[in-house]
This record gives sequence, structure tokens and C-alpha cells, in this order.
Amino acid sequence: MSDDNSSTRKMSDAELSKALGRYQTLERIGTVIGIILAGAGMVSAFIQHDVVLFAVLFFAGVAVIVFICGTVNKKKNALLNSELGDFMHTELFKAFGRPTGAPTMMINDAYLRNAGLISICWDECNISNFYEAEHNGIRFSTANVVLTKSVEERSGPDNDNWMTKTVTVFKGVAVRCANIRPSGFDIIITDRMQESPPKGDVSNPAVFRERFSVRTPDGRDAMGLVTPQLAAMCSRLESAVSGKVCGLEMRGGNVSAMLNTRYQFANVPPNTDLRNIDGIRKAYVESIETIITLLDILKNNL
Repeated sequence: MSDDNSSTRKMSDAELSKALGRYQTLERIGTVIGIILAGAGMVSAFIQHDVVLFAVLFFAGVAVIVFICGTVNKKKNALLNSELGDFMHTELFKAFGRPTGAPTMMINDAYLRNAGLISICWDECNISNFYEAEHNGIRFSTANVVLTKSVEERSGPDNDNWMTKTVTVFKGVAVRCANIRPSGFDIIITDRMQESPPKGDVSNPAVFRERFSVRTPDGRDAMGLVTPQLAAMCSRLESAVSGKVCGLEMRGGNVSAMLNTRYQFANVPPNTDLRNIDGIRKAYVESIETIITLLDILKNNL
């Protein structure tokens, strides 16, 4: 009986803080070691022109970061979910209620490709924390999205070799809202994804025109349909997540948005001090409140 009780007993905040702190320290040490090994490989390539040593050190560094840090991260997240999962679910249901029925507004690879909310190609799509619910009469769905693609680039001391590299082209959050505005105003706004995007607030018409492409669903230019109110709404969306509007679609009364940001829905930010358990709880609640802010911006500024 005592063994069963000990296996299901929740940790105290002090115990959880100590355990998470260990994982956080191991993760940071692994990252530093990985970077040092990869850096040493690059140095050997350019100074000693030793391709074999470069390959051994570089890929050892990558392996440390990917596998060792990845393993620690999985264990850390598993511990967070087991110890704070009840709290997280309670806060999520408190804000939006429990999901009812099958999802009707999926956010997945097929939807993102069809919606055309991002102007750059990708190979792999990773979706996490998908949630569909209702807030103040708005039926919505949201999820964290990471889009990656593989690219070939030159490597080695004389740039005479090729290596495959995985590049993240989008990391942020997607939001879909149903019947949030009168139908009849259908446009798609996408970031041009420039290497050197213009600086400044997108509420400025000149910045908006340089940052975004605007079209109708059938492909016609629609920059002339962008009102100052719509540009200001894009600015508010960016401020709410300290990020960038990647895509905004208004069609048939529905609105969808993709925001390139470090913010993650229903998650604890990676820079959170995991030794501070109250801080973890606060950060999680704030991640829910941010979606509410985005929904209110979309509803009240269209």
C-alpha cells in the first residue's frame, strides 16, 4: 500500500523545483558542450583543413544537442505534465470550457497549405497544443506551429562538400475564428518574408505596403482594400505576441491568422526559470490570456 501511495503522490513545490532545476542545468550544460564541439569542428576545418576531424567534432556537437538535450527535455516535460497537468487543464477549461464534439476547424499541414497563409515553402509541419473552443461567442481554434524545410549548403574548409540542413521557416501560433465578421470582404495578407524586412510599425501605410502582399482569394491584387483600421489591427496583433504577422485571411466571414513569434499557446516559455514553480503557473496562465487578447483584437477591430 505504501508503495502505491508513494508512486502517485504529487511532489511539493520545493521538491518539484529541485527536480526541474536539475533538468534545466543538464540541458544548459549539454547545449554548451554541443556548441563547443561544433565550434571546435569549424575551427579545425578552417585552420587545420582536417575534414575528418571537422566531421567528427561537428556532428558530435550536433548529436549532443539533439539527442542528449532532447532526452532531458522530454523527461523535463513529462515531469511538468505529471505534476502540474491537473492545474494546466483546470486553467484551460476555466478560460474556454471543455472541447465538445469533433473539431470543425482543424489546424494541420493540409489546412495551412490550402489557406496560403505563408508565402514560403516547407517540407515538415509540426502541430502542438491544438485546441478548439469558444470565447465570448467566438468559435475558434488555435495551435502552435513549426514549419521546416531541408536545404543543401556547401561545407568543409574549401566549400567543396555539401550537407543537408534543416531550416525553420516559421515558428509561432495559428488562430482560426468562425463567423467573426460580415461576409463579402475576402482578402489574404501575407508577409513577403524578405531577408531584410522594412523596419517600423505596420500601421504605417508605407511599411505595410513593403512588408505585405495583399490579394483576393482568386489571386488579384487587393492592396487598395487595406484600410487604416485593418493595418492598425495587424500592428496590435504583432504587439500582443511580440512577433510578426505572417498571414491573415478573411473569407466568408471567417478570419485566420499566423503569427511568427516565440510565444506558445498553453505552454511555458523556454526562458522560464523552472525552479520557480509559481512562476511556471503564472507563465502558463499568461499563455492562455494571450490567445484571449488575440481573439479580442480580431473581434473588436474588424
